[in-house]
Amino acid sequence: LRAAVGAAAAEAAALPTLSWEEVTPSEWEEGLRDGKSRRILLPWDTELLWYPRFLEEKESAELESHIYERVPIYHPTYHFQTAGGVVEEKVNRKGQAKICDDFNFSVQYSSRGDTAALYELTPFESWSRQLLRRVEAASESVFNAIWLNHYRDGTVTIHWHTDSDEGLGPDPIIGSLSLGSGRDFCLKSKRPWEGANRSRGGTGIIHITVPLLSGSLFVMGRNSQTHWLHAVPAMEGVRTERLNLTFRFYAHEDLVAGEAAPEENCEKEKVSTRQRAALPQKDDEPSTRDAAEASKGSPGPGRVLLRPVESWPAEIPMRPVLVDRPSSDATVGDFTRRVVEAVLPTGAGAVRLAVPSSAEESEGQRILSDEEQLSAALAGSPVPRTLLLLPASDQSRLLAQRGAREGSAVSPSGCWIWRGMLGHDGSCADLQREVAGNPPGPYSPPDPGQVVPVPDWGDWVREVLQCSSSIQRKSKGKGQLSRYIFHQTSEFAALYMGRPKSSVHLIVAPKRPLLRMDAGPSETSYAHLIARHFAGIMPGLRFAAGLRRRSGASRQLHAHLLSMDLVAPRPMDLERRHFLDFTGGPSHFMPLMAWARSLMEGSGASAQASSASTSLREVEALQCHRCGHLFGDAMQELILHLGRCREWPAESKAKNQVKDACQAQNEEPTRRDLEFLAEMGFGGCGQQRLRSALEAGGGLEGAISMLVAVE
Repeated sequence: LRAAVGAAAAEAAALPTLSWEEVTPSEWEEGLRDGKSRRILLPWDTELLWYPRFLEEKESAELESHIYERVPIYHPTYHFQTAGGVVEEKVNRKGQAKICDDFNFSVQYSSRGDTAALYELTPFESWSRQLLRRVEAASESVFNAIWLNHYRDGTVTIHWHTDSDEGLGPDPIIGSLSLGSGRDFCLKSKRPWEGANRSRGGTGIIHITVPLLSGSLFVMGRNSQTHWLHAVPAMEGVRTERLNLTFRFYAHEDLVAGEAAPEENCEKEKVSTRQRAALPQKDDEPSTRDAAEASKGSPGPGRVLLRPVESWPAEIPMRPVLVDRPSSDATVGDFTRRVVEAVLPTGAGAVRLAVPSSAEESEGQRILSDEEQLSAALAGSPVPRTLLLLPASDQSRLLAQRGAREGSAVSPSGCWIWRGMLGHDGSCADLQREVAGNPPGPYSPPDPGQVVPVPDWGDWVREVLQCSSSIQRKSKGKGQLSRYIFHQTSEFAALYMGRPKSSVHLIVAPKRPLLRMDAGPSETSYAHLIARHFAGIMPGLRFAAGLRRRSGASRQLHAHLLSMDLVAPRPMDLERRHFLDFTGGPSHFMPLMAWARSLMEGSGASAQASSASTSLREVEALQCHRCGHLFGDAMQELILHLGRCREWPAESKAKNQVKDACQAQNEEPTRRDLEFLAEMGFGGCGQQRLRSALEAGGGLEGAISMLVAVE
């Protein structure tokens, strides 16, 4: 612990500075996403500390699992009165928990105004105290409480606010540690900025977005609560849980429960006397250990603790949860449905409730029926106000299907790739880590009759992305465009096609405004990762990803990821031009990797087809790309045939096509790389040395750096 605290303090002292007023917008975005820790300076003398990799991947996963085992997450119930006078109960999907030794908290946002309702406090233990010390060193501050916020999925949000709880003081410092799925963290200034940086495009409200990935630490320092608001917007397509630990210091005298600690016991010399009185006790205090053991008992009155059985399948995420009992005497079935819909992790499936046999055993003695009264079931439990969660009978079938899908996934070099159109360079480790922590869900496009139709004009891709980035999601009008989001990360999104041209058809695009000539290999990596997901759950299909060279209405950079069966859900949506483009090869549907490489090399390869090549392609005879059957100009007959065709190119032929395409794709860039290095003046090094530099450097940029260093 001492070494970890020392390392965190040393890193904080040596943080490089990133000033919002002194850099261009592009330099600012690059500084937030390059994976380096920074001290961020904002207008109005505001300071933030940013550690994108505060915890390693393994360490953050172990910490998340440990918290779920040790700290029950509480989901309070809200009460709303309808226009008819009926009081409805709604379980909050965002859970919370508190870790503190000295005082408790009233339940936030209680519509009943019951300030006596307190959280069931979890005292500090060895693991939480060690984590507190590490965060204190990195934050250059002192904390005495950890506030946990649990996000069930990407639809759970927090609107614009400041952390102004009673006892935090006028200018608190808040440390925020993220675990689980990545989410965007947004800040905006409370008043317009009137600075002198011309690159910022004038005055106005400042908006900043920081990607919070698992293991990252974001510290809101001085003036961050005085001059700024912050929020966590919705991210449709994020299906996994997120746990946020906020580290705070409460100094309100009314909140302190015990006697003040002696001043000489304070480890922080710069902390005021009033702050020292509320610091946590030392690790060797027996009261802390006793309180920790007491916290493992039964929940308070009016609440129910739901614990998964020890035999719960490891493939399905589950954790202990704490919820309020319904005001009315509900049945077990009604209570279970309420918990599944609002509290349990997305994808957990159906569950059953059981009464534990004893306080020592975690397996269920008796499974409750849906018709039983909840109050009677709790009264018959040997463990007060505690029930067990068991997977429903159909969970075994779900696990079998999931295992079959995972076992059917094939290598990226296998025959599921359509003619080598999904090459991948294996880069972008952070993106792969983010997608692995938040894998895509099932492919289920929205019903066109239930959402706002995608317009035939305008930049609809940009419009959907802008709608998804709004803090407050709306259920009407353009807010329904968020249903077109299949999956998203901190930088990219995969959108359902409004009029899909195949059984699987997605638009893959960066979330920031970006034109075609401004992109790079990371866009191709995201498309590859999404395609691998479909390769596992739909092994009978083959996929391609690329850019249509034919110009369209959308200027926002976007690529098509689609299955090459080209069986559209609505046959009339597949027009002749679509079929000819997607089956016309690189001259009409440019593979992403080839396009990204051309941008990196600066060759200026255009992603737009010439009018001459487009016209020539339009007069070609139609031919099934799977079996080779000719149809002349009969597009309708071809559409009917595609729905019936069950043939694919022979596996050996397909593998040869992939191998030839990949070989040609690799040889051509290598030749162009050698020519480019020769033009830069490195031709005297010889072909063999240049090839070795390209291999050792991993590409053109690395080779240039190595050759310049040698020269």
